[in-house]
Amino acid sequence: MRGMISKEDCCSLSRSLFVCASLQYSAQVAVEDSDKVFDEMIRSVEKCHSDVKRLIRSQENAAVGQAEEQVDQLQKEIAELRRRDAELGQLSKTKDYIIFLQSCQSILALPECRDSCSINVSQQVSFEGVKKSVAELKQRLEDICKGTFIKISKKVQDVHILQPSKPSPPLPQVKEKFVESKVPTTREEFWKYACQLTLDLNTAHKNLLLSKDNKEAVWKDVALPYPDHPERFVNNAVVLCREALSGRCYWEVEWSGLQVIMGVAYKGINRKTCPRNDHFDWILNFHEQTWSLDVFGRCVWENTKQTKQLPFWPSKKIGLYLDHKAGSLTFYDITDTMTLLYRVQTTFTQPLYPVFWIKIQSGMKLCRMK
Repeated sequence: MRGMISKEDCCSLSRSLFVCASLQYSAQVAVEDSDKVFDEMIRSVEKCHSDVKRLIRSQENAAVGQAEEQVDQLQKEIAELRRRDAELGQLSKTKDYIIFLQSCQSILALPECRDSCSINVSQQVSFEGVKKSVAELKQRLEDICKGTFIKISKKVQDVHILQPSKPSPPLPQVKEKFVESKVPTTREEFWKYACQLTLDLNTAHKNLLLSKDNKEAVWKDVALPYPDHPERFVNNAVVLCREALSGRCYWEVEWSGLQVIMGVAYKGINRKTCPRNDHFDWILNFHEQTWSLDVFGRCVWENTKQTKQLPFWPSKKIGLYLDHKAGSLTFYDITDTMTLLYRVQTTFTQPLYPVFWIKIQSGMKLCRMK
């Protein structure tokens, strides 16, 4: 029996035990390090919370103190005016003109009271803006946590102990799947994957007017009285579709005006204010978690990276074909024929929503799919 145990077996056993122990040690270190990092993050959030409360209270005390000083000063001035008024009343009854003139001069010699109308009362007497900023911070932190958790999950799932010593033989259905995910070549084939989309009014920026059937959106110079909604875009004139796409889908868009950016986005796309008031930051703020075509700029964006400059201006109708499983999004120029503009090749980890950024004096329309 002893001869049946080879040195290779012993080495493999030792190596496996060592790898297991190393993995357990590495996992424990990762847990402890993550505990430290999250503890520091919690402390940072608590410190930020404390700083915000301190700022609010400090501003409250300063503003109230300043107002109280004004009130006290006004009360003193009113009392002084009442005293003068009483003296003038008594003086008006005097029939001795010499005494009247002497007393009148003494009253007029007193310091003048300032005009109360010169006191400017601020219209900003509410911390409502602070509440909105804190709510936006909460939403942004949640979005960052969701996106980061997906990345961390992928890194965690990449850790293995056992790996196959030889490549596994190809499965028989692989060839069928390849044929199944083949990109359509004619417009008729694309229409097989046509999907009916509708714009989501709850996400529409207040400068975008939607049609009654929620198929069209146009820019308006005057903000519309849409109610506040947690999913509404407030940073850019953007609107999402209601439908979440996770399979193979095809849709067509007609655009008009100066500039429309169209594509797909994760639901966690940033909808609130940009961290800095910089034009390029505003652009990156939109393109994060999106894959899109800028028809005016003749370029394609993949997340925050501009990856393709088109050689010509696209026509007024664009076809978009999504194969979520294959990780591809393809843009087509639609005229009498279909012309490939660009194909994005990546990995999609979440359902996608058609997205449109509509600039000034521009509009878009979702074409009805037969």
